[in-house]
Amino acid sequence: MTSPTREQTGQPPDGREHGDPGDARSGAAATATFDVPEMDCASCAGKVEAALDGVEGVVDRETQPAVGRVRITYDSDAVSASALVDAIGGAGYAVTDTGTGAPGADATAGADSDTESVWTSTRAVKTWAGAAVLGGGLVVEFLLAGSNLRVGAVLGSEIHLADALFLVAIAVAGQAILRGGLYSARHLRLDIDFLMSAAIVGALLASVGFGEALYFEAATLAVLFSVAELLERYSVDRARDSLRELMDLSPQAATVKRDGDEVTVPVGAVAPGDVVVVRPGGKIPADGEVIAGDSAVNQAAITGESVPVDKTVGDEVYAGTLVENGYLEVRVTAAADDTT
Repeated sequence: MTSPTREQTGQPPDGREHGDPGDARSGAAATATFDVPEMDCASCAGKVEAALDGVEGVVDRETQPAVGRVRITYDSDAVSASALVDAIGGAGYAVTDTGTGAPGADATAGADSDTESVWTSTRAVKTWAGAAVLGGGLVVEFLLAGSNLRVGAVLGSEIHLADALFLVAIAVAGQAILRGGLYSARHLRLDIDFLMSAAIVGALLASVGFGEALYFEAATLAVLFSVAELLERYSVDRARDSLRELMDLSPQAATVKRDGDEVTVPVGAVAPGDVVVVRPGGKIPADGEVIAGDSAVNQAAITGESVPVDKTVGDEVYAGTLVENGYLEVRVTAAADDTT
């Protein structure tokens, strides 16, 4: 399932550090990139970060909720890639795949990893099932009142058939919410999962302890919040698809001037300071500054400008933009995996 890339670096990549780079001195510093499509917000990213911070051997981690990805630098002698997957899974998020780790491949790796429709996902099925049971409970309580028989009691509080159906709806549709809330409580995180879980559990406790019969309210909260989560996931998936389409505009190879010759290399091999050559009809492989030539450049995909922009010596250009009618030599200012 996972095959992390390994880089003999000895130093973690740029980003927020959560350990002394020297922690990896006893072994090889490996870097792995994991696709976590359900990690789609800052709160989700915080849970994953908290889980990884508790794993010995993790030198640095960078969460990217916008694309559903986690990049981890770790001591391969102290922790394995499977242990990292288990840690992320323990936070409630499944790892679907890992990127190749090659420079420039990171942004689009795993593009097919979350192609499952959000509306037919496991959580969606549970949400629809919970909604159906909730609807059944409403029918029994309000339309078939004569069928709403007493089916049991808890601590002296009577449970009727409709209440039992509401409890089933909570158990089915609210499962992911309560699991997330439990994890948040264990790590003292006051996030939306914790608040929704507290509301659901509070309604149940009030129903059992004080006879308030708030089962319907708790079930409605579980179903509606789960639907809201699905809508959020759907909007994030659409944004990710747009991002992938934008990244697909970048060329896969670049012509670089080295030792007086022009050499064609993969875009991932282009480093800041290299001089790339772009001819009419070609795409600029990386962000940079024009050092020779002039041309109109179509950069609508990046800036939204409706007409090409004239570029000459000293002007900034962006990866994936199209050189229309001239010749440009561009000094690269950003690595392929760090372009605009």
